[in-house]
Amino acid sequence: MISCNTYENILRKLFKIYDDRYVLTKKNRYEPDISLLNEKDGINIFLDIEIDEPYEGINDIKNRKPTHFRFADINRNNEFKNRGWIVIRFAEIQIHQNQMDVAVLSQMSLKHLSTI
Repeated sequence: MISCNTYENILRKLFKIYDDRYVLTKKNRYEPDISLLNEKDGINIFLDIEIDEPYEGINDIKNRKPTHFRFADINRNNEFKNRGWIVIRFAEIQIHQNQMDVAVLSQMSLKHLSTI
C-alpha cells in the first residue's frame, strides 16, 4: 500500500511544497495538508490539496468518529476560497491506490490555472 508521504514526495519532485502556509480566522487557524503555490511572473496561485481520511486518527476504534463527511468541511473550504485559495480534495484511498494519477492531476491543475 502507498503512503501519503510517497504522494507528497512525488509532488516535491514536481513543485516546491510549502509547509508554513495557513489561513487565520477569528476562531481558527487552518493549515493545508499540502500547499502548492505559483508566484512567478505576476501570477499568484495558491492551491490547497486536502487528503481526507475517513475517521479520526485515534487508535481506539470504538470511539473513532467519521471525519470529512458530506458538508463537514464547508467552512474550512470557504475560509480558503475567500482568501483566493483553490481547494482540491482527495480521499485517502485515492492517494493510496492512484498516487501517480493524483500527482499528475495536481500538476495539470496548477499548470492549467497558471495559463488562465
